[in-house]
Amino acid sequence: MSQYPEEYKIFKTVENDFAPPGGESRNQMLKRALKALDQIADENPGGVVVVVSHGSLILTLLRHLMGVQLVPPPPAVLDLANLGVSRLCRRPDGRWVVHSVGDVGHLQPPPPPA
Repeated sequence: MSQYPEEYKIFKTVENDFAPPGGESRNQMLKRALKALDQIADENPGGVVVVVSHGSLILTLLRHLMGVQLVPPPPAVLDLANLGVSRLCRRPDGRWVVHSVGDVGHLQPPPPPA
């Protein structure tokens, strides 16, 4: 970010097809993520799988699946905390459905002993 401040600004606010130097565009990232999710689902039919990624990819994927514009990001529509869990399910027709976004309930401290 600090090395390419103008490119980062464009990537974050303006253009889905803009690729920073040595990087990929938001649309390329989305295409890669959807392909990977489909491959994982195909390799684990009926299974429950955990997929871990970075925030930018997760937000891009969730915005796409929920029909929210990618860029510029609308204020306060999606905000993810670190270690948040989002649940997706692929329907038999191949469409992905978002069941939950950024759940952090597992991060709550345990109740005090009785």
